[in-house]
Amino acid sequence: MNKKALYYFNCCFLILLSLLTALAGKAQHTVSGSVTAADSRDNLIGVTVIVKGTSSGTSTDVNGKFALSNISSRATLVFSYSGFNNQEVAVNGQSVINVVLAANDSALQGVVVVGYGTQKKRNI
Repeated sequence: MNKKALYYFNCCFLILLSLLTALAGKAQHTVSGSVTAADSRDNLIGVTVIVKGTSSGTSTDVNGKFALSNISSRATLVFSYSGFNNQEVAVNGQSVINVVLAANDSALQGVVVVGYGTQKKRNI
């Protein structure tokens, strides 16, 4: 091979290699799993599961299960539910992620639940 042909071959090879590396980092796949409460191990219904930095997400079903399609293998999922601490989980190529959320007792202090609505403790 002459020098010019070798130069073009090396350039094409480097471009192809960099494209493959970029595509590998953006591999799209499906992630599913379940969300339970730490104290009771009950399935949590309606937990919000969002792909961090996007508006893409879902919520858990009546069995505490969720599924997200076409997300990056490097994405981070944010799990949030009223009365529980938010939790972030890196996907890292996993296809099944099961999460246990811990209760956030401080968020509920000073609130009394009554049969017909809610009132603050100071108003009772």
